[in-house]
This record gives sequence, structure tokens and C-alpha cells, in this order.
Amino acid sequence: MRWRKASPASWAEFCALFCIVTFLLLPCRANAQAGANAPAGARLLGAENAAGHTRARQPGQGQDLLSVIAAARHAIQDHPESASEYLALGLALISAGEAEAARAAFAQALAFDSGLAEAHYQLGLIDADQGKWSEAADDFRRSLAASPNHISAHLVLGEMYLRVGDFEQAASELNTVIGLNAREPGARYGLGLVRLQQGDLASAEREFRQALSLKTAYLAAEEGLGETLGREGKWTEAISAFKEVFTANPNSIEAANSLGAALSHVGDKAGAANAFRMARELSSRQLSLQRSQGENDRGMKLWREGDLQGASEAFRTSLAADPDNPEAHNNLGGVLWQLNDRLGATAEFRQAVHCRLDFAQARNNLGRALWQSGDIEHGIEEFRAALSYQPGLGVAHLNLGRVLLTKYALAEAEAELRRALVLIPDLAAAHIELGLLLASKAGILSQEARTELMEGLRLAPSLRSMIPLEYSRELP
Repeated sequence: MRWRKASPASWAEFCALFCIVTFLLLPCRANAQAGANAPAGARLLGAENAAGHTRARQPGQGQDLLSVIAAARHAIQDHPESASEYLALGLALISAGEAEAARAAFAQALAFDSGLAEAHYQLGLIDADQGKWSEAADDFRRSLAASPNHISAHLVLGEMYLRVGDFEQAASELNTVIGLNAREPGARYGLGLVRLQQGDLASAEREFRQALSLKTAYLAAEEGLGETLGREGKWTEAISAFKEVFTANPNSIEAANSLGAALSHVGDKAGAANAFRMARELSSRQLSLQRSQGENDRGMKLWREGDLQGASEAFRTSLAADPDNPEAHNNLGGVLWQLNDRLGATAEFRQAVHCRLDFAQARNNLGRALWQSGDIEHGIEEFRAALSYQPGLGVAHLNLGRVLLTKYALAEAEAELRRALVLIPDLAAAHIELGLLLASKAGILSQEARTELMEGLRLAPSLRSMIPLEYSRELP
């Protein structure tokens, strides 16, 4: 049979795949709201020095990462009831940025071994990153029930208690960490916060200074020390601490306000006025960002409900508050595409990438839009750029494979389709594209090609229209 020349996806198919990409953004936007005082993805206390801490295995980038995931999946095929193999897969998926797929792997590991401490711990980190403090605390307690000396679990459990205001329990966990590793800076910092809240200023100062002696450029501890020194009336030292924080992080409203208050106490009226002015400007900017985020979230809700016009208006309102919001640009592009405004959608995808160069999902969407418009080479460039920033973005591998088919780069296309399936085994379109490619290479509907096509149809029967009639007739 002649090679079937792949073509850009239909409008409906494009939208379906775009939605897959778009909804990957939802946790990011929700997380940013979940913990107002500590955005998701940033550990309050940190655990980089805690013995036994395995936030995520770091197998490398690109092909190394995919190889690790592929090896983990093959190991599971050989040992389908192995908790350790599912744990390894989960850790690799975390490295790929696939948190929900990793969650499923960790849950499966626990189904085979409920006492697997590391799986409970990793689930706790995922929950914590999503602002689910109570659920995370439960996960960490389960981890510690299985492994009482898991330093990192004690540390992050202490963080969860801090976040919900249970200072005595927080102090208990953090003191346990210090008993296991006296040089853990996060535990000292956390204890400083506890003592500050309890009004024990001398102990708070001691703990913050100890944290700073263990970890250089520990800005959170420096800020805590500055606040403590201010409460103790040591204004000159407090000013020094706040200046260091503000120099390193000029967007810190708290540091600017605290610096202004400290300067006022030593009679530096001009310096205080300047610091307060900066705090007001930063606060106004922060308010705009919060409004933008809220409108973006409202737009996502309307989009899910099928109200495209309402979603479009919400995303535009989001961008009026913050013209550099990359998620809002990307989401507006998706809605405009569904409204058949392809030029407008492409412009929004471009703007999303302009606002955040490493925005892999937006680059993938831009690549799709360019390919759909016939600009194959620039589409390929965007897919490759997306994967350079996020090698674990399965849909970008799928899209790159499909567009490579239009250039008859069959070996490269097959490799990309297989990579997509390593990352997302239930990606129906990838199974179908791979099946068609294999059939075209063999000149017949080989058994391997048939298997891929049938799996794709099992996952998404609506995609039968992608399969040429001569092959479709041979399938159930």
C-alpha cells in the first residue's frame, strides 16, 4: 500500500487534543490559589539536606528520562504485582512532570504493599504541592508509621502542622528531625517560626541564626530573623536583615513593609517613606495578579461548562489585569481556536510563549496551530522547543511524530509516537497513528499494526474515522 500522507488534524480532533494539553494547566492555576501564603511547588522548610529524601529520582533529561520510564513500564509487565516497580515508575513520572500519573503509580504500589513508606511520602508531596495540607499530613503520618526515622517525612509533616497553626505538633516533628539530623536548616527555621508565634523571641532568634549558619542565602530565615530582631527592639540589626532580603527579592511586599517600619523606628523618615512606597506599588501589582488569576480560573470553569463566549470574556478580563499572564493567553488561544478564530488563537499562543519562554504546553499549542496553518517547519520547531523544556510532555511527542509523517521522516516519527505511548499509554491517537505507520511500512495490516489500531479504537471508538476504509473493514 502507498504510504498514507499524514495531514494536520481535523478541527474537532485538534480541539480534543488541545483540551488534553489545556487541562494539564489546571493544577498549576489551582495550586497557586490553594495556599495563599505559600504557592504550591515551593517547600516552606525544604528537605534538600534530609537523609533519605527522594523528592524525585533525577534520571536525566530527554531520552534518559524516557528510557527510565520505559524501563519501569517493562519491569511492571514482567512483575505486575511488584510494589517497588510501581514506586520506581512513579518517581520517574514525577521527574517527567506527570504528577497525576505518578499518583496513580504510587497508589498501585501501595495496593501491593500498604507499608511502603516512600510511596506514602511521595503521595504526601503531591498533595502538599496541590495545597491539600490535611491530606498531605495523613500521607506523611502513614509514611512515618511504616518508617519512623524517615527524616524528610518528619520535616514536611512539621511543615503541614505549621501551615494549619498547630505549633506544638510542629515543634514535636521538627525536634524529631533535629534529633535525627542536627544540621537540617529547614527544621531550625521551622522552630524559629514556632517560637516567634509563641512569643519566645530569644529562642526564635537563636533558631533563625542557626538555620542561617547551616544554609547560606536562606532568605526565609533571614526575614524571620529580621522580624524577631524588630520585636526585640534591635532595629539596626533588623534593618540589615530586611535590606538583605529585599535586595535578593525586590518583589517581597513583606520585606519592604518591614524595612519601612524598622527605618521609622530609627528616625530615617525618608528611607521609611521610600520603603513604604515600594510596598504599596508591590501590593498594587500583587492585587492585579490576584485579579488576573481569579478571572483566569473563572474562565477555565466557564470553558469546562461549554460557555466559550463567557470564557473568552473572562480570559480577556484576566489579561486586562495582567497583560503578561501566560496561562490566560494560552487559554484564550484555546477558546479562540474553538470559536474558529485561528489567527487570533495563534497570536495568543505566541504571546503566551513570549511571556514565558519555557511554557511547554503553550509551545505545543503554538506548534499545532502553525502546523494546521501549513507552516510545518515552524510547527516542528515549537514541538521540539516544548520537549526541550518538558521532555515528559507526551502530547508534544505525539504531535511531533504526526508532523514528521508529513515529511516522510518515518523512523523519527515512529520513535516520537512510541515515546508518547511510553509517557501516556492510553493516548488513543498515538496508538492509531503508530498502527497506520506500521501498516504502511509493512504494506499490509500486520499483527503489530492491528494491535495498535485496535487498542486505539478501544480507548476512543470515535477515532475510527482516522483509519482508512480498507483497514477499518478488517477490524472488529
